[in-house]
Amino acid sequence: IDTSPTLTSTNAEQKAIRHVNQASNVQNLSSNDPTLVIYNQQFIQQGTPGDNKLAWNVEVSNGGNVREFVFVDAKNGKIIGTIS
Repeated sequence: IDTSPTLTSTNAEQKAIRHVNQASNVQNLSSNDPTLVIYNQQFIQQGTPGDNKLAWNVEVSNGGNVREFVFVDAKNGKIIGTIS
């Protein structure tokens, strides 16, 4: 797997925050520093086949009742998984 992202960490943060905002309609969201990970849907949902992908792991929170881990494909910018 190629471990060089084409999407910047800043763009990943923006996409992750936009995704959580649209899904929960919560304002005042912020994120941590994204980290590059190898993501596979199988790790999140056992029994689901999936390929390894380079992804940005972005933790998005409002400092209160919203906290989600958003996985953004580091090659094409698509949201490929979330954990809340």
